[in-house]
Amino acid sequence: CNLTDIGLTFPEGSNLTIPEGAVVDYVALGGGTQNYTCTSGKYTSIGAVAGLVDVSCLVDASYFLDLPAVALILGQAYDSDGNLNLTSEVNQTLSAYSPDAVTALQVLLNSDNWMQYYLGLHSFTFFPEGATKASPEFIFPQEDGTVSAQDYVIGNLTASYPDPVDSKANINWLQLSAIDGQLATGVYRIVTAGGVPPASCDTEGEELDVDYAAFYVF
Repeated sequence: CNLTDIGLTFPEGSNLTIPEGAVVDYVALGGGTQNYTCTSGKYTSIGAVAGLVDVSCLVDASYFLDLPAVALILGQAYDSDGNLNLTSEVNQTLSAYSPDAVTALQVLLNSDNWMQYYLGLHSFTFFPEGATKASPEFIFPQEDGTVSAQDYVIGNLTASYPDPVDSKANINWLQLSAIDGQLATGVYRIVTAGGVPPASCDTEGEELDVDYAAFYVF
């Protein structure tokens, strides 16, 4: 889909910016976990893992902004065997969002359709070699699984802003600038859902994964 004329908008007062001349190549819906470890009574981030699917052709849909929240709800409704269990409680939660968003995601997440829209993986890596802090990485492999410089990007945090809907439940919106790879010159994480850990923890070194979803714009 042609994203030439797409315009990114950020919350009033946000420190996220769009570099002059920047163009959007992909809009992806990411779903996975934010990963934390307990350090001195607080959970600190140690990375994230998420699958990325292409939703570029849905950006003009009236329900588009509902997709991350609906993806989070649906993702948590799958059982260990991969079956989607739409209980009355789940349906009640979904009723706050557009039915069209629910239908679109059910089609998107269907096992027969998944690979048609699959872009790649978001995780964290230590870059450059010897780095003590991991950096976010995005990989869009070729069909044969190979990855060249054009198929990945490693980012460095440029700006972070609290989610304008519910910052106690939803992780921050982010702006990343590329430090390696040629997939994109920058990446934005926006319209987040979930991902925030409890305010405190008791067991030093305990690890915690928190489900989340968000848009990633490349």
